Amino acid sequence: MLTRRQALKLGATCKALRARVDPAVARGVCRTRLLVVCSGDNYLREYDLATGASVNGQTLQRPMVKHVGTEIMRHPRRGSRQQCWPTCIAISPYDGDIYVCQYKIAGVIVLHGETLKPLRVMATDSIETPEGIAFSHNCTYVASAANMSVFRLGSRLGGEPFVPWGMVTGPDDNLYVAVDRSYEARAPSYVHMPPPPDTGMVLRILLREDGTFDEPEALGDFCYGKSLRRPSGLCFDAAGNLLVTSGNDEVLRFAGPWSAHPGRFMAVLTATAPHPFDVVQHRGLVIVSSHACVQGTNDGNKPRLTVYDGESGTLLRQLKMMPRCEANMMAVE
Repeated sequence: MLTRRQALKLGATCKALRARVDPAVARGVCRTRLLVVCSGDNYLREYDLATGASVNGQTLQRPMVKHVGTEIMRHPRRGSRQQCWPTCIAISPYDGDIYVCQYKIAGVIVLHGETLKPLRVMATDSIETPEGIAFSHNCTYVASAANMSVFRLGSRLGGEPFVPWGMVTGPDDNLYVAVDRSYEARAPSYVHMPPPPDTGMVLRILLREDGTFDEPEALGDFCYGKSLRRPSGLCFDAAGNLLVTSGNDEVLRFAGPWSAHPGRFMAVLTATAPHPFDVVQHRGLVIVSSHACVQGTNDGNKPRLTVYDGESGTLLRQLKMMPRCEANMMAVE
C-alpha cells in the first residue's frame, strides 16, 4: 500500500490517476508511516503502523563536517559508525524532509522524506544537546537542554533555569515546550528522574506573525491541575487537546488552547507506559515510546513502542524492537 506522500506524488502525474488517488487519500486508506530515532544503535526506523512491520531504516553516522555558507555538508568517515546519539525528530511541513537532532555535533541532520538518505547538516553551532525540534511560521525551532533555551534558527529565547526536553507546534501555531528544573544527575542524565518528582511543566511560547518572539513575555506555564515528572513527549490529539508524557509511567491529557479552560488537566490516558519518552497520535491511535533504562528497576524492562486507543487508553498492541535500540522520539505521517 502506498504512503500518503507516495499517493499524492503519483496523483500529480496525470488527471486520471489523480481522480482515483485523491478520494483514497481523503478516506485515509494510505499506509501510515511511524518514524522512530533510536539512540542506542544510531538508527532511524520506519514502521508500517497497520502491521507493525519495520519497512525501512537508515544508520545515522556522526558526520565529519565542512562549512559551506549557512549549512554543513555531510562527509562521513569511511568504514566508521561513530556514535551520533539522535534525540528528536520532526517532519517539515514545508519541504517534507525529516529533521533529526543529535548530540555529537551541534547540528540538525536533514534526511530525504521518502528514502531516509542523509542530505545535509544545518549549521547550529551555538546549540548544545538539542532535545526538541518544531516548525511554525515558516521557521525551524530547536530546544537546547544545555543552553536552557529555545532557538529560532537565527535568534534565541532562553536563559531560564529550566531544561527543555521536547517541543511541538500547537494548533494555535505557538510552541509548546516540555521542561523540568535544572538538576545534576548521574550520566546518562536523562534516564534518572530529577528530585522532587513534580517539578516539570509545559511552557507555551507565543510567536508573532513573522515567527519571532518576545522575552520574557513570550513564556507562560500552560498545564495545571496535575504534576509532571521529567516530561519530554508532547503532541496534540484530533480534538486539539495536549498529550504529555510524565516520568512516573503516565501519559496525561490537558485541555488544548482553543478549549474553555486551556491547559486544565483532563485525564490520565495511561499509567502503564514504562519511562515514556515520546507520544504521537494518528487517526485515533496514540503511540508511546519507552526506554529500556529506568532508574531503580531491574525487571528486564525492554525498549518498546506501544499503541493505545486515543479515547479510552486501552492498550492495543506493541511493536517489536531490537533489545538495545533505545527508542527516543517519533514522527508520524
